[in-house]
Amino acid sequence: MLIQALCDYHDIIEKQGEITPEGYTTVGISYLICLTPEGDIEEIIDWRKKEEAKDKKGKRKVIYIPREEMLPERSQKPGIDLNIIEHRPLYIFGLNYSKEDGFSPEDGTNKARKSHDIFVKGNLDFIKDIDTPVVNAFRNFLTNWKPEEQVNNPILLKLGTDYSKVYYCFCLSGKINDLLNEDSLIRKKWEEFYLEKGIDPECEKSQCAITGENIALARIHDKIGGIKGGQAAGTVLVSYKNDSESSYNKCQSYNSNISITAMQKYTKALNYLLSNNLHKTYIDDMTVVHWAQTPDNKNFDLLVQYMIFDDKLDDESLNTELKGIFNHLIKGVKADFETLNINENTTYFMVGMVPNNSRISIKFVHKDKFGTMVRNVAQHQKDLAIEGVNRQVLLWQIKKELISPKSTDEKISPPLLAGIFKSIVFGTRYPEQLLSTIVRRVKTDSDDENNKFIKINATRIGIIKACINRTYRLNKKKEVLKMSLDPQNSNPAYLCGRLFALLEKIQQRASNDQLNKTIKDSYFATACSTPSVVFPRLLMLAQNHLSKLETKYEKYWSKNIGEVINMLEGEFPQTLTLTEQGIFIIGYYQQFYNKKDIEENKEVVNNGTN
Repeated sequence: MLIQALCDYHDIIEKQGEITPEGYTTVGISYLICLTPEGDIEEIIDWRKKEEAKDKKGKRKVIYIPREEMLPERSQKPGIDLNIIEHRPLYIFGLNYSKEDGFSPEDGTNKARKSHDIFVKGNLDFIKDIDTPVVNAFRNFLTNWKPEEQVNNPILLKLGTDYSKVYYCFCLSGKINDLLNEDSLIRKKWEEFYLEKGIDPECEKSQCAITGENIALARIHDKIGGIKGGQAAGTVLVSYKNDSESSYNKCQSYNSNISITAMQKYTKALNYLLSNNLHKTYIDDMTVVHWAQTPDNKNFDLLVQYMIFDDKLDDESLNTELKGIFNHLIKGVKADFETLNINENTTYFMVGMVPNNSRISIKFVHKDKFGTMVRNVAQHQKDLAIEGVNRQVLLWQIKKELISPKSTDEKISPPLLAGIFKSIVFGTRYPEQLLSTIVRRVKTDSDDENNKFIKINATRIGIIKACINRTYRLNKKKEVLKMSLDPQNSNPAYLCGRLFALLEKIQQRASNDQLNKTIKDSYFATACSTPSVVFPRLLMLAQNHLSKLETKYEKYWSKNIGEVINMLEGEFPQTLTLTEQGIFIIGYYQQFYNKKDIEENKEVVNNGTN
């Protein structure tokens, strides 16, 4: 499904001119090598674009972005190989660089010398019958440049550590728009050469699994760049390297039965998506790519970014429209997608990828109608909603709550992350591990006022509520939890949570809120798991705390405790299941942060003491 979808997307963006034509590829160029007609380097100028961006703190900063240039198709072979119009410094200059030793043509494997030699010979052969000013300057450079004589070249020394980190193009000095790779005769010669090269006659032919045609298959697939943690030169999506993976006498990627044409399409489409920040997001070690199968898909991707990944978009006017649509969906009001030129029946894809030692591992592929997916995400936000908290909860915030504040490892398992994604975009049940992890974090973490970390916070409560209610709803049962305190809820776990909150409040009132440690720090985890073990003791402690209060407050709290115990019918559960522990935590939170407060509602208190 994924490769077919990428091939279809290739055809869409090719019609728009978003990707390079057959035989070419785009390379991010940072510097221009300006040649004199004699082939000398007059200067190397910074060709990158300056753009403003926001850092993590929201401050604007200037970043430098390489310019995308179209070059003849790059070699995908490992090791030293020829490219026409080379862009890599080791090939162009034949020099290694280190901060300590500077430039040198020598290394242990002679790689620099071999790379430069194949670059010179191959490109001189290619341009031998081309006569244009920029090509003639390039020919003179290839002929005259001697790496061993250029170790102290001041122009290269000025580049410093940038030298080996960036890519280069050639131009005529004083004519920075007269690029070698854009020379009409170079392109004409390359296109003729590319057609003549054609397909290797030794390529195996069979029925392509994507197109259905009986056609030459791809033995080795092109590499994919932009995958977090992937190899610097790119990582393959389809690869067979072990003898155990061969079958029916087919070796390497012949096992996949994907034609050269389909392979080139899907790799180009995926590389295009990964080169655009609007289409990709990094979460831990996972790279998430998303796109709509339509030519004009900017607003689709902006809405997805806003809903799931990032609620702070740069385009403020569009951001306002996006918020309007999404807020309407959360409130159950019909959203006007047409204002953003969005067809809600458009197919939308989300793909999670993680690299391993040899290839890209696909963690999930989600496909659905865009309107359905957006409504599922809106339902996800409704499920997370808690009274008094008027904000959407993004994926990174959910992830943050799954990690101990004391942990140095800020990653969660890819299967759990994939499961959360699936539940968000498909509206399916949340992974059980999500609920168990959040409940464990609430029971084991400690509050840290200095770092402003509260273990029972609104995000965690929203996650617990969403997990429990969605499971009930999908099982055709009535949801057990509301957004705010539910005095009519007779669930024993919920009542135990409420009772624990009341007992803690009494303890705090008795000490005039001077305690550094309350019953929550000592008994919460036990009360959440085995209420019958701990509540008799806590009720005895509460009698001591009540005796320290003024009479009117003592009567008020005694009345509240009595109402909850009456609903429990005087019996505490022996043990609570995982779901019941979640309900206990919700009951505790909603009672503890109930808006009815003694100090602010004296009339209620007085009425309660009569």
